[in-house]
Amino acid sequence: MFSKLGLDIEQVNIIDYDYDLAPFYAGEIDVTPAFAAGSLMPIKEQVPDVNLIWPIDYGIYLYADTLFADEEFIQNQSDLVLRFLRATLRGHVYALENTQEAAQISLSYADVKDLELQQNMIEASLPLIYTGEDEIGWMKNSVWQGMYHILSEQGLLEKEFNIKEAYTMQFLELIYGDSP
Repeated sequence: MFSKLGLDIEQVNIIDYDYDLAPFYAGEIDVTPAFAAGSLMPIKEQVPDVNLIWPIDYGIYLYADTLFADEEFIQNQSDLVLRFLRATLRGHVYALENTQEAAQISLSYADVKDLELQQNMIEASLPLIYTGEDEIGWMKNSVWQGMYHILSEQGLLEKEFNIKEAYTMQFLELIYGDSP
C-alpha cells in the first residue's frame, strides 16, 4: 500500500506482529493489522473511534481463506475435491442464511466461548463471504494477477511462475457453470 501511494516505507518503524494488542491500546504502536472478523472486534470495543484503513479502499484486493491442494491430489482425487468444495460452499450458504445457529455451532470450536463475539464475527464475515458481485467462492484472474504482482514486488516469491497455472476454476465451473 505504501508503494502504491508513493510513500517511503523507510520512514516507518516496522515491528514484528504480536497478537497482544496491549501495546496498541497503550499507544506504544500507532498501527496494527486486524482481521474484520477477528481481532478488529475487541479493538472496536476498546477504541470505538479507531481509524480503520481498508486496503481495498486503496486498490489492494487479496483473496484470503483459500482452499489449496497440490496438482497430483487434484488429478487423483478430483471427485473428493469437488465434493469438499460443494460441502464448503453449502456450509457458507447455510451460515449466511442461519447466522444465529452458525454462531452457536461455532462456539463448540472457538477458543473464546462468547456467543455475542461469535455472532459479531459471523456478521462481519457475511460481506466477505458473499460480496453480491459473484457467486460464493468465485475468483477473478485480475485479483490473482494483482496478488502475484504485490508478492513479486515485495520480494516474497522465491521464483516467477504463471499465475494462471497456480489456481483452477474447474471445480467452481462444474458447480456454478461458466462465469456467474
